[in-house]
Amino acid sequence: MIAAMTKLQGQSTTNPSSVGQAAALAALTGPQDYLSDWNSAYARRRDLVRDALSVVDGLAMNQPDGAFYHFIACGALMKKTTPGGKILSSDNDLSSYLLQDAGVALVPGSEFGAPGHLRLCFAKSDDALAEACARISKAVGQLR
Repeated sequence: MIAAMTKLQGQSTTNPSSVGQAAALAALTGPQDYLSDWNSAYARRRDLVRDALSVVDGLAMNQPDGAFYHFIACGALMKKTTPGGKILSSDNDLSSYLLQDAGVALVPGSEFGAPGHLRLCFAKSDDALAEACARISKAVGQLR
């Protein structure tokens, strides 16, 4: 009986709300003229991050096909040592180091089934992204 009740509860509460459905319809059928400006801004930010980080030794990246994330390969940095003496053994270690020492939050690729990568969101201002990339570059340059 509990299994059947759980199934019923799950199916009756895990759906889009009527308000959310109306909002989605308005977004898809309403004015779209702002999209070209948004597309240009995100392309500029994507390129800003790519240009700044693709020259950092130990990091590699491809052009993302969609969304607003760079997925950065960082496997070459494993076994490097932080200025504090910690040996990096995973993308989790590297993301923790970058958060603590550089003040930049990146998501470990392990969270997406891709160890040895970092996910960087470029849905931020150009200035914030430039600062984040400079901090990442400096922090990676301090690894030994």
